[in-house]
Amino acid sequence: VALWGSSLAGGHAIVAGAALGDRVAAVVSQVPHLSGRAASKANLKKRGLLPVLRLGAAAVLDTLRGIGGLPPVYVTLAGKPGQLAFMQLADDELREYFAKHPPPSGSSSDSSALSGDSRPYQGGWQNRILARFALEIARYEPGSYIAKLKAPLLLVVARQDSQCPPEAVKAVVASSKKSNPSLDLTVEEIDASHFQVYQGEKHELAKSREVAFLVGRLQKKGKKEVA
Repeated sequence: VALWGSSLAGGHAIVAGAALGDRVAAVVSQVPHLSGRAASKANLKKRGLLPVLRLGAAAVLDTLRGIGGLPPVYVTLAGKPGQLAFMQLADDELREYFAKHPPPSGSSSDSSALSGDSRPYQGGWQNRILARFALEIARYEPGSYIAKLKAPLLLVVARQDSQCPPEAVKAVVASSKKSNPSLDLTVEEIDASHFQVYQGEKHELAKSREVAFLVGRLQKKGKKEVA
């Protein structure tokens, strides 16, 4: 069994792999979220203090309303710079992000114009998220589980990643190797932004490296079990 995850789910795959131990033969984590603290620092630098406090206030309000059994507070998931949104993305990143989601029926094909659209997309997906998630993800540190992995791990890192900064990944990798020198850890860097790995040429490049890693590790695992 191999585990695969991308972005936030890339962190989940690592956490699950650490919990499952020898029952997992390999883990692939693509453009991974590894450190909530590092992401929060990068977000503060990118947005500035007041916008971060504004999102934090919405998160606190949503948390309090949840405790009181009141309806939740939502914020836009992917929006433009200056917008109250969990992710503030430039126009090119917005187009790449929304290209993954078939738009609502009758909507314009201009994906950058859909950033504030709260109507359900095909499949029921909506461009919004519980505001409290901003507090939860700031405390989420999947990278701290890497050193506990018994399975081989592949990290696919996008050099122009604005959501999961490659510098944070490198810091976690160095720390993990120091904690566990015998760790089977492979890092593959590709010249791409965060959302480019989901489509087109960059997707094919990431996929080819992931498949090669999985084939090699799973074949090696299979030979050991047969022996």
